[in-house]
Amino acid sequence: MDEFRDVATRMAEAARSRDGCIFLDVAEEVGAPGTFRLIEGWRDQMALDGHLSSKDFQAILAEAGKLAIVDRRADVYSIASKTSLCTTRCAASTAIPVGPRSILSS
Repeated sequence: MDEFRDVATRMAEAARSRDGCIFLDVAEEVGAPGTFRLIEGWRDQMALDGHLSSKDFQAILAEAGKLAIVDRRADVYSIASKTSLCTTRCAASTAIPVGPRSILSS
């Protein structure tokens, strides 16, 4: 488990500096220790392809392949459009409750 966390963290740090990486986060599920989610956002398919074909990513992927990973799945989601959260006219600043914190939008 610690070995994968180390590999995933190194991959994420390298990817974040790559052109086109908007975000890349590594998170371990609270209710399922040992289950990790890598959540990534890329500017476009070309940026993602560049990441996947880079020498450092391929080296880290080979390193991860030597670990006892039980299951691996990758899903790609594409965002085709954008819709405002406010369906009617929003106030100048709207607080959206999110757990113990709020997100302020304007």
